[in-house]
Parts: sequence; structure tokens; C-alpha cells
Amino acid sequence: MELTPLNGREQETGLGSFTSTCTMRSGQDPRLASVRFADAEVPGIVQDCAFPLIGPQPQEVRARVDLPAELPVGSTTPASTTTTSFRLSETTVQGLHLIGAARLRGELRLPITRSFEGAPAGTRTYVQPFVVAVPQGTAVPLDVPGTAVLDPATSAVPGVLSWSVGGVGATLTAVKADGSMSEAFDLRCITRPGQDPRFASVRFTPDDPTHFAFTTAANSRLVKAGATTALSDTATGELPPTSGKVTGTPFSGTLTAGWTRTSGCNTLSLTPRS
Repeated sequence: MELTPLNGREQETGLGSFTSTCTMRSGQDPRLASVRFADAEVPGIVQDCAFPLIGPQPQEVRARVDLPAELPVGSTTPASTTTTSFRLSETTVQGLHLIGAARLRGELRLPITRSFEGAPAGTRTYVQPFVVAVPQGTAVPLDVPGTAVLDPATSAVPGVLSWSVGGVGATLTAVKADGSMSEAFDLRCITRPGQDPRFASVRFTPDDPTHFAFTTAANSRLVKAGATTALSDTATGELPPTSGKVTGTPFSGTLTAGWTRTSGCNTLSLTPRS
């Protein structure tokens, strides 16, 4: 960039113009925005379900939701609508043909589990009433659509928050063309082992580290949060209004602005930056 110094009256100072060339400091992420392109169809999670007449049958459940791939620690995910589909197999549709079903009605139960770093943090079951037409003539998969609104979630520590679906259940009634209905039956499914049931995840990343300015023995130094530095005699410095971890010798502890901790012969005093 070209720069020209001006005085308080916005007149040139006579020092002339000069060109400043900048280089990007390494270790930063220079991206301003990003777009994630999703697959046209998300993979199905196989559910083993027991049906009357035709016995156990594999079905598939699918879920898609748009969530940010990464968020800073302490941020909150937006409330997001998940589009779901419970796909009945061709064999299941053939079984519906055998009993003369023209429509299928009932309630679909979709358990969605939220986990942090693989540890379950809660499950919510979404109940979705539905009525779908049974395709006639040929046996093709039949999709039972649904939606589920994921509640906002946050994390105070770095890690991956994920959502998974599995263990689908349903109450189903086959309706014939003349309006007569079969007896309702309760469908219970289990997720086939060996699959990854997750359909969404958000990685919470650490915020920019806090830097601490210390004066020790008449020498100034800049110390990154979490770093180890030797402290001698008394060290006094400034801390922005946040928390940070400082490790010294023999001092070690977590300090918040305004606190004073003493360990051994060293005292570290931190005050909010004005």
C-alpha cells in the first residue's frame, strides 16, 4: 500500500509518500468464508426390524442437517431442522402388496442422540405422524419422510459434538383401497452393528490464546497462555478480563483477573487491563 503522512489539518507533511509491503504472519487461517458441498444422498444407516408375515427385514434411516463444521469454544449451534427418511425395503413393499395395502399410516419414532467426544449426552425421540401411498405394480423402496429440530448446543471445552440416529420404532397400519385397515402393529428396530450412526458433527476449537505481559527482574517478556516460564522474586503483569492458565517454577495454577495466588516463594499478581 502507498501511504502519505498528513498533519492535523490534513495537509501533507512534506515527508513524501512511501510504499509499505506487508506479509502474512505464518500460523493463521486466511480464509474469510467457506462452502461445504454435501453428497446428493446421505448414506443410510441399516436398521434390522421385525415385521409380521415377512419376518425380520433390513430397513434404512437417513438424516441430513446443515450445521457449521467448526465453532469457537463457548459458541452455540443454531436450532436446525433435520430432514429424515425411513426407507422401507423392496421386500417390505412386497409384503404390503400381499395384504392389499394402498396406503401406510402411523407414527414414526426417531431417537436422536447427542454425544460429546463419543460419550452420550442425551437422547430425544421425535414422533412423526405420517400417511404414505404404497407404490403399486412394482416393488420399489418406500420412503417415510420426517423432520426433527435439533436443540441448540454448546461446549465450554474443545472437542467434537455429534448427533446420531438409530433404534427406530413405528406404529404402522396398512390401509386398503376400500378404506378397510389392518390391525396396527408396533415396529421395533435395532441398529445393525459395525456402522457409524452419526449424521452430523461440530468441532469446538480453542479461542485465540490469551497473551500475558510480565515484567520480571527488569526484563519484559510476552508469554502465551498455557506456556511454562520461570518466575523469579515478584512478577507483576496485566491480564485482559478473561481467565488463563500460567505455569511457573515453583508456581502452578489457574488464575482469573483480579486474583492473587502465592505458591512457595513466588507471588504472581494479575490485574485487569484498563
